[in-house]
Amino acid sequence: MKDSRVSGEKIAVNVARIHDFYAKRAMEKGGIHVDAPVVLCGDKAPEKITAWTDYEVSERLPLLELTGNSRVLEWGFGTGRITKHILETASHYVGVDYVEDFVTLAKGREDIRRTEHTHFLCGSFEDLAEGRLELPQGILFDRFVIAGGVMMYINDGVLKKCLAKLPALLAPSAILYISEPIAMEKRLTLNQFYSDELAAEYSAIYRTREEYDGLFAPLYAAEFQMVRSEEFFVEDIKARQETKQWLFLLRRD
Repeated sequence: MKDSRVSGEKIAVNVARIHDFYAKRAMEKGGIHVDAPVVLCGDKAPEKITAWTDYEVSERLPLLELTGNSRVLEWGFGTGRITKHILETASHYVGVDYVEDFVTLAKGREDIRRTEHTHFLCGSFEDLAEGRLELPQGILFDRFVIAGGVMMYINDGVLKKCLAKLPALLAPSAILYISEPIAMEKRLTLNQFYSDELAAEYSAIYRTREEYDGLFAPLYAAEFQMVRSEEFFVEDIKARQETKQWLFLLRRD
């Protein structure tokens, strides 16, 4: 029997199974708080869900410096938890998620302001990076957002390739906001690990800060600078020991 919890070693996760996990979660969303991050969707204290988003909106999203002219690309928008707050300000928005039911859910939310410049697309990060999605013509995005963790579900080779192609989608002046769970000491991989909290098998890669620094090399080569690399919460809602929610903020001026 394979080890479902691997520390230190680099192993690949089954991305098809991860997609299936999220597709099932999307179908069951009626029984889960619509804005619950995946790490809280099984939590018995719903006030933590509100606390997470309230903190992100009040303390973290201002770092995006959104204006009425901002052109935002959000990868892995899920149910639109942060999307609705971005669209209170930004003029152009493209959200991409690889779960079709999440795309449908976000499109149907009455609390998300939409204009002719708001687009929800279904596809993977690789689809986005390889130009397989129909993006608005003539738009370079000046904000890129990952809110809550997406790269943890992508194997190293694909993620490296996608990050190398990301700068081509971005404007000369841009801010990248990436909130991602990381490993505090050694890389930790959950490989079809049964989670009592989620009541399901779950797979994810918790990389170290140093590993992400290496993966961001193509962004540094494209003149982006890391301006913040720090624990996301002042008081960690989940209070994990091996992993923490982390914020990477990069910008190019």
